[in-house]
Amino acid sequence: MKRMPALGWESVTVPGAVSAWVALSERYGVLPFHALFERAIGYAEEGFHVGPKTAFYWRLAEQTYRDFPDFGAHFLPAPEAGQRFRRPELARSLRLVAERGPGPHHHLSRRPGRCGRVRGAHPSALRG
Repeated sequence: MKRMPALGWESVTVPGAVSAWVALSERYGVLPFHALFERAIGYAEEGFHVGPKTAFYWRLAEQTYRDFPDFGAHFLPAPEAGQRFRRPELARSLRLVAERGPGPHHHLSRRPGRCGRVRGAHPSALRG
């Protein structure tokens, strides 16, 4: 690979990211690591109202990411302006990271086949 792709797993997957967050938090942080996730967990659980501009661009993303089934599973159909968007499964994942820090749990999805796609796209994605 000569340059970072604009779309797909390689553009968002950074092996060791959670470990880096923990190290940065321990060295420079003021809050406990788990507290850093509280608002994100709240937005994922309770949701947020999608604004008009966000709804517009989200609809455009439907076309851009139509060939990425994982995107569709998590973010489509695009919500309308004013609709509440929730991601309770993301809240569960964030809570695991907040409570346990880095580990194999943050790489795995409960959906069959996903790990193979990640591993195929970025071989080091599942290494500790």
